[in-house]
Amino acid sequence: MTFFNQQSGRVGIIFLLVIVLLSLLVGGLYMLDRMDLVDGERVIYSTAMRIPVVRDYLVPTPLTELELQENRLRELENMLARREAQLDSQRRSLEGRESELDRRFADVERLEDRIEERERALLERQRRFDEVEERFVYLASLYEGMPPAEAAARINDIDDDQIVIALLQRMERRTVSFILTNLEPERVARITRKIANSPG
Repeated sequence: MTFFNQQSGRVGIIFLLVIVLLSLLVGGLYMLDRMDLVDGERVIYSTAMRIPVVRDYLVPTPLTELELQENRLRELENMLARREAQLDSQRRSLEGRESELDRRFADVERLEDRIEERERALLERQRRFDEVEERFVYLASLYEGMPPAEAAARINDIDDDQIVIALLQRMERRTVSFILTNLEPERVARITRKIANSPG
């Protein structure tokens, strides 16, 4: 029994020494951790993770401030990459829209050029029409100033009925009726039909 007591006494002392050593070790680590010289939690965790039985029961240590910042930084980088991809997509979309607008703008400019060209042509036609109108008004006034028989004889010499009609339309009714009475009857009938059938 003495042997057994001696053995159990030695075991108790060894157990006590191990506890004291562990306490000193943990206390020292705690002090070093508080002074920010060592990351005590990480050291204990990494040491405990090497022991197979302890490793199975350990809960992962909470993340340190640096790890939290690194995780936040990674999240921000991922978010920034996603935002950058969105902006790139929007930029490509805007470039597509811009090229479409450029194409439409070029189409509008071509249409404006065509409209301006047509306006110039229309103005030229109007100018020529005004010149012709001016000449017809002048000729009509000359024929109105003549005696009706003489005016009728001269108008009768004009082969183109449209010119005769244009002259008659620019004269006073009374003068036109005097001239028509002095024209050949078949010519008067033909001119009357053309005036009746002309639009407006």
